[in-house]
Amino acid sequence: YHDPSGSECDAAGLIARLADLSQREPYLVQARLVNDPALRDLALDALATVRMVTAINEHGEVEPIRAVFRMPSRERSIVDNFHAGGIAAPIDLASGQLGRATDFGLAPSIGWIDRHPETGAAIAGRRLPQWQEVLSLARRAHAEFADRVIVGWDIAITDDGLMIVEGNAAPDVDNIQRPHDSPLGPTRYGALMCWHLIDKTA
Repeated sequence: YHDPSGSECDAAGLIARLADLSQREPYLVQARLVNDPALRDLALDALATVRMVTAINEHGEVEPIRAVFRMPSRERSIVDNFHAGGIAAPIDLASGQLGRATDFGLAPSIGWIDRHPETGAAIAGRRLPQWQEVLSLARRAHAEFADRVIVGWDIAITDDGLMIVEGNAAPDVDNIQRPHDSPLGPTRYGALMCWHLIDKTA
C-alpha cells in the first residue's frame, strides 16, 4: 500500500496505522475503485468520474440534461475534482463522445485541449464505454429521489461496472457550463429550471 507521497507499507502496517488514526477520529475504510481499462490513460492515480446532471422534466420523467467527464490533470493527484485542479470534457448525451477538455479557467496554463496534459492520451473524440448504461443508472437513481428537481450524479465507470460515488442535491453549474463552452440558459437546463419556477397555480 502506498500514499501519494510515495510512502509504502504492508497490510499489517496499514491496519496498525488505521487503528492508531481511529483513536483520534472515526475512519471508514473502503476498497479503492479503479477505472475501466479504456479510461486509465485519463484517470492517472485518481478515479475519473462522469458528472451527470438529471432533472425532472415537464412530464414528471427523469431527464439527463448535461454531463462532463472529470479527470485529474497531474500525476499523483488523488481526485478528479474540477475545483482541485482537475480538467473536464463535455459529453455528448446521445453518443457519450467527449469534446475538448478544459480546467476551471483561473489560469491560462490549460486552455482548451484535445489530449491529456500528462499522458498525451486522446480526449476529444473518445467515446465513453457503457454510456447507455450510465444514462440508465442516472435515471434510475434520480427516480428514487423524485422529490428533488435536479441532482448532479458522480458516476465512475470501473473495471467492476458502474458505481455511483455520490449524488449532489445542489450541483455546481461552473463545472457543467465551462467545459461545454456555452451558457446554461438556452439549454434544457435553463428551460426546465424556468418551468419549475413558474407558479403553476396562476
